[in-house]
Amino acid sequence: MQEYTIPEIQRTSLTAVILTLKCLEVHDVIRFSYLDHPEERFTLEALKWLYQCDAIDRRGKVTQLGELMVEFPLPPGLTRALLQAVSLGFEEPPAACSHHAVCGEHFHQTRPSREAEGGRSEAQAVGSADGQL
Repeated sequence: MQEYTIPEIQRTSLTAVILTLKCLEVHDVIRFSYLDHPEERFTLEALKWLYQCDAIDRRGKVTQLGELMVEFPLPPGLTRALLQAVSLGFEEPPAACSHHAVCGEHFHQTRPSREAEGGRSEAQAVGSADGQL
């Protein structure tokens, strides 16, 4: 087992970090003085991905879309999908998907109506009394 934890910047996606730095007008994100410097290939992958999502242009400048994306408290990929869905007229389903992906709440439990449950008790409708389904 390792004596210390690998720094988060070296084990997670850098797209949000790179986009934030670009919006703060840090132009050379590869040579930026990080506390724990990430591998260059991860920085280049993040730049490539941001370019593919239209968050930055060919020169590495942040686009209007990129400036909008950095305002959301979501990973840039989810933000891009959410903005695209809204531009196409879909609002609620993509927002719910983004929420579930970020918060980790993947199941939504609703109570069945009295007519639908056919006279069963609430414990029988949702699961057994001891919490087992």
